[in-house]
Formats: sequence, C-alpha cells, structure tokens
Amino acid sequence: MNLNNKIDRDAHYFLLMHPLEYLVIPGFGMVWYKSDSTREKWVECKIVEDRYKLSDNNNYKIELKSIEEGYGKEILYIEDFVSRLNSGYIVKKTSQDMCCVEEKWIEPLTNNTYLHHSAYVLKREK
Repeated sequence: MNLNNKIDRDAHYFLLMHPLEYLVIPGFGMVWYKSDSTREKWVECKIVEDRYKLSDNNNYKIELKSIEEGYGKEILYIEDFVSRLNSGYIVKKTSQDMCCVEEKWIEPLTNNTYLHHSAYVLKREK
C-alpha cells in the first residue's frame, strides 16, 4: 500500500517541537541547534517538497517546516509520519482558528501550598 496517498500535502500539521537556539563559537560564528532542555510546544508546520517529493512513489521521507519563527524543520520517514498522525503525536489542522495556546492552572496541595502547572494545548479561538 502506498502511504503517500494518505497524506494531504496541502494541509498544515501541528508537531511538538523544541525551539532552535544558537551558540556563538569564536572563529565559526553562530551555530543553530535544537535544545532538549527547553520545553516542547505544538508548532504549525507545512509539508515542503524541495528534497522529498510525495508524488515520487520511491520516496520514503517527508519534510515538515515550521511556519512559526525559531523552530526549523523535521524530516520523518513516511511510515513514522502516518503512525504519529494516527496516534495523535502529529495533529492535522482542521480549521483556520486552530492554534497552540499555553494553559495555566493552580492545584492546591495544602492550605498554603500550591502547585503551578502549565501546558501547551491545541484549541480553536473563539
């Protein structure tokens, strides 16, 4: 079965991504890298077919580029992309008002001790 036919190449997708950070190395300039120490966020991405074309039946990879500044791109095997899409680790953008927002809440532990939580979630703007 050709998995390329299951992918909507015109759609946008949300992926959990780490932001790009940079390090200045004397003599080399700036070096960009993805930091695992920063928090992941749902980032809107589009499919880019510069290197890997979905129309090519022999192609086995897909490249997704972030629309949001500072997040870069992800290259995945097509089987991994479809598997993550089916399991919710990649989310297809289904409406124009769908976006990532940071939710914050407080959980009381005792009378005067509280846990402060925050998480990035996908929502539709009202």
